[in-house]
Amino acid sequence: MWLKERFDKELKDVAFSKEDKDRLKRHLADLAKQKKRPALGERLRQFWHGSIEVPLPAAAAAVVVLGFGLWTAYSNLLAVDPAAAALMIKAGSESYQVITQGVSVL
Repeated sequence: MWLKERFDKELKDVAFSKEDKDRLKRHLADLAKQKKRPALGERLRQFWHGSIEVPLPAAAAAVVVLGFGLWTAYSNLLAVDPAAAALMIKAGSESYQVITQGVSVL
């Protein structure tokens, strides 16, 4: 049985008077005229209080891509140059010796 035939069969007992039909038409026309886009503040509030469902594979892929991007951008911060590290240690120890030599205890 086709969908339209099934609906017609189920709704054959439902009938509206002419007044009800006219009232519904006017109501729908009023709603269509009132339909306007909400203000920016209202849309932001709806977004803030709303929820978004993200599928797990898409979220995992986004985390991997983001992690890879951050790794390539900041991995040089983790790389230690031995020559620079030795120079910093030597400079730090020399300044410590200068500070201790200039301090007198009363």
